[in-house]
Amino acid sequence: MMSFIQQLRLPIANLCEYVYLKLSPLLFQYPLLFSPIFLSYGLMCAFSSFIFLKLKSPRSQKSLEQRHQVPEIIAKLPEDGTHFFFKTPKTNISLHLVSGSPLSISKDGPLLLFVHGFPECWFSWRAQLDYFSKDYKCIAMNMRGYGESDAPPAQSQYHINHLISDVDDVIDAYGNGKCILIGHDWGGLIAYAYAALQPNKVSKLIILNAPHPTAFGKIYVEHFKQFLNSWYIYFFKFPYLPEMFYRYKDFLILDLYYSSLKISKMSENEIDVYKYYFSKPGTLTAAINYYRANFPSILSNDYPVITSPALLLWGCKDLALVEDSASEKYLKPHIEQIKVVKNYSATHFLQQDDPNFVNEEIEKFIS
Repeated sequence: MMSFIQQLRLPIANLCEYVYLKLSPLLFQYPLLFSPIFLSYGLMCAFSSFIFLKLKSPRSQKSLEQRHQVPEIIAKLPEDGTHFFFKTPKTNISLHLVSGSPLSISKDGPLLLFVHGFPECWFSWRAQLDYFSKDYKCIAMNMRGYGESDAPPAQSQYHINHLISDVDDVIDAYGNGKCILIGHDWGGLIAYAYAALQPNKVSKLIILNAPHPTAFGKIYVEHFKQFLNSWYIYFFKFPYLPEMFYRYKDFLILDLYYSSLKISKMSENEIDVYKYYFSKPGTLTAAINYYRANFPSILSNDYPVITSPALLLWGCKDLALVEDSASEKYLKPHIEQIKVVKNYSATHFLQQDDPNFVNEEIEKFIS
């Protein structure tokens, strides 16, 4: 019986892919028609993942109150000039910013602005801040909703236009209206959009494991695997359940994310930094609201062609994004000049998985 079922798996998978590719061009024309399918699939995958988490034992389990205590790694950082707050003029949002060193922020050279993704924070750029702050003015943002930054309660406050506005205010304030913009994951989507809309303010664009948002819409339509990989995006459309899923067993899902790195290994203390930030009231909902406020609409946005020189660094062991996201077929229509460098051993969290590779490629590109 089992062998018969196994023999059926491939033809059933092929049939599902065939049906998807035939229907997928209608996704953006009739989103409401496909919503029940997407939501059901997302819920099914989340339930399967929950069963997996239920069988896993957490390395340690702390209460939310214990998680609110500042981790030792952050507590040791110098306070004067390393961590500071900036009130955005356009939207009056307080953003938590981190520089490479107290002296880095006062340098006259170009600004390197680092924009993180999900589920991350400024800490994901620690290796880059340490490496580049000797020669550059370096700032890593805690995006709105994350960590010590303000977390507006309204879902609409996490629309891509507000995220772009925050980046613009930081560049005007600390880069004199110009920067080298570096983004990963969600930070990459924001960086692509910002560079397209504000070409004169981005001298160079560097992206890590993030598809161009408009190209991603086409990738979605043409790659059944990307539809399957994106189950969490559909699940995030539900209220409350995603937050409960992420908090389960003391944020066990974050342990699994960051213990999956292939080259570097993160310590428990480093993973605790993410648990500390995501345990803050409102942070988890704010982070998930990036998806709720922007998908699927962001995939059909018609951004201008990016004219800034661009570098895309790609970890090929990415379980969320298909490797074709880094192919010229999807990038060239949207970016005039782009160089793609792949790391065949690293995961989605490239700057943490292989920081030496990332630092060396960025240095070559900006020198």
